[in-house]
Amino acid sequence: MDRTAFSKLAPADAVAALRSFPRRFRAPLRNAERNDPDPEELADTVAPSGRSPREVVIDTARSLALLGHAVDQTLTHDEPTLHPAVLDRSRREWPAETASTVAEEIDLLEEEAGSFADVVERAPANAWGRTAKVADDGSTTAHELLTEAMATVSGNLRDFEADLAALRTRSR
Repeated sequence: MDRTAFSKLAPADAVAALRSFPRRFRAPLRNAERNDPDPEELADTVAPSGRSPREVVIDTARSLALLGHAVDQTLTHDEPTLHPAVLDRSRREWPAETASTVAEEIDLLEEEAGSFADVVERAPANAWGRTAKVADDGSTTAHELLTEAMATVSGNLRDFEADLAALRTRSR
């Protein structure tokens, strides 16, 4: 999802969204658990988006960790330098997880979303314009990082819901 859709998002609204995302990821999973014999197998099947639903959740949790840390660094340090992956999703690569279930990954997503929301809540209103250098890619503000997080999670949630629905239809 495009960052510009979230460019006017107030930090307080972002906190509410961050705290709601885990519930919104769990809802379609619960529906799959009620209606499918093996929801974990379904969650590990490559879907129309090119990723499995579990991979979408993994990307979401790890992206929240990366971006939450970047926002915290931008708000609390003078002249921080951030990894280019904060603004370039194609540079976000996560190690393959094999031992975790999709439900455990959503638990991690909830932890990362809560930590990120805490960072946002602690930030003074006048701090969102603070800048950080992005290695190899110019600079960004704390607010731009927040909007990137919202765009990433919103897009991933949309993929997760659509992928689970498509996989459920295919498995019938």
